[in-house]
Amino acid sequence: MSKRRTIGDNPLDAVVTGNPLDAVVPGPLKSQASRHLPAEPASDERLEQLENDIRKLRMQLAEVRMELAEVKNQMFRDSYLIAQVKEKLAGK
Repeated sequence: MSKRRTIGDNPLDAVVTGNPLDAVVPGPLKSQASRHLPAEPASDERLEQLENDIRKLRMQLAEVRMELAEVKNQMFRDSYLIAQVKEKLAGK
């Protein structure tokens, strides 16, 4: 029986030079460091602009909901009138 070349060499003792996943998924040190960076003034202005846009959209949404409620009420009234006309035509 011949000796294997790996006897005495542990493949787990190899030096790890780098992990290809680090290029795709940053390690915990990188992500924690980015959390503590001070906000730039431009990003504060952008945040304020986005908050104003959200307020405007909420106001528009409220207006649309009111219009929808009016349309539903009108549809209900119309369907009631249609039912009355059908009853009169049917002779009831």
